[in-house]
Amino acid sequence: MIWLAWRQFRLSAVTTTALVLVSAIVLAKTGIDIARLAHAEGAGSCAPPACFADSFTRRYRVLQHAHDALLVMPALIGVFWGAPAGARDLETGDYRLPWTQSISRRRWLATTIVVLAGVTIAVTAVATLGLTWWYRPFAQVSGHRFAGTTFAETGIVPVAYSVLALAAGVLAGVAIRRTVPAMLVTLCAFATVRFAVTELRPHFMAPVRAIVATGSDVGLGQNDWLYSTSYVDRAGRPVVPDFVCSIPPDKMVHATGALAQAQNKQCNAESLHYYAQLRTLVTYQPAHRYWAFQFIEAGIFAGAAIALAATAVWLIRRVLT
Repeated sequence: MIWLAWRQFRLSAVTTTALVLVSAIVLAKTGIDIARLAHAEGAGSCAPPACFADSFTRRYRVLQHAHDALLVMPALIGVFWGAPAGARDLETGDYRLPWTQSISRRRWLATTIVVLAGVTIAVTAVATLGLTWWYRPFAQVSGHRFAGTTFAETGIVPVAYSVLALAAGVLAGVAIRRTVPAMLVTLCAFATVRFAVTELRPHFMAPVRAIVATGSDVGLGQNDWLYSTSYVDRAGRPVVPDFVCSIPPDKMVHATGALAQAQNKQCNAESLHYYAQLRTLVTYQPAHRYWAFQFIEAGIFAGAAIALAATAVWLIRRVLT
C-alpha cells in the first residue's frame, strides 16, 4: 500500500525534490555573497533602522523577498497535494483498484496521508532551514522575531502550517470528491485559519508589564514584542495626560522677545514637572518567549491537522455507499 501511494505521488515528489535542490544551489551561492557583503558593511553589528548601506539594499532589493516563499508553500502543498490526494481517485473511479484488493478504505486513505505527511514535513523543514540561514543578514534589520511574516517564516511553524494545509486538502477532497472545488475550499479554509491564529497569537501568554519613569529608557531589546505604552500614576492607575500651562493662552499669543522666551521656559518647566509625576506602563512579550510561542502555535496547527486527517479517514467509509 505504501508502494502504491508512492507511485501515485512520485512525480510530484520528484519534481518538488528537484526544485528544492535547484533552490538550495541558488541560495548557497547568493547566501554566501550576501553574508560576505553584509559583514563587510557592518550589518551584523548595528540596529534598525540604521543598518545596511544603500548599495546593499539596492543590490538585493528583489532577492530579500525570496524568504516569503515560506508564506505560500503551505497553501500550495494543501492545494496541489492534499486536495488531489483526497479527491482524484474518487472523482475518476480509480479507488476501485485498491478497494477490491483486500485493502480497506481507511487503510488506503491513512497510508496516503502518512506518506504525503512525511514528504511534506521533510520538504518544508529543509526549505525552512535553508531560507532561514540565507535570510540571516536581512533578519538583522527586519524587526523583532515576533513580527507577523518573520514569525511565520522561521522556527517550526512553517512545518505545522504545511501539515495542516495537507490535512485540510485531503478532507476537502474526500468530502467534495471533485478536485478543483476541493482545491478552492482548501485555499480559503487554510487562509482563514492562518488569519484567525495570527490574531490569536498575542493572547498565547500573558504579557509582561513594567512601570518605568516617564522619559527613561524602557530597556526593550530588538526582539522584544512591544504591545503598548501608556501613562499611569504612581499607584499604577491609568492616566490621560491633560497638561495645561498656567500662563493663559491669550497672554502667550501677544508676548514677544524676552517675555515670550520666559513664558516658554516656564511652560516647559511646568510640563517637565507634570510628566515627572507620571509613569510609563510598558506591555510587551520578552524575546525569550519566542520558542514558547512557536511551540504553542505549532501545537495548535498540528492538533488541528490530526483532527482533520482523522475526520477524513472516518468520512471515507461513508462516501460512495
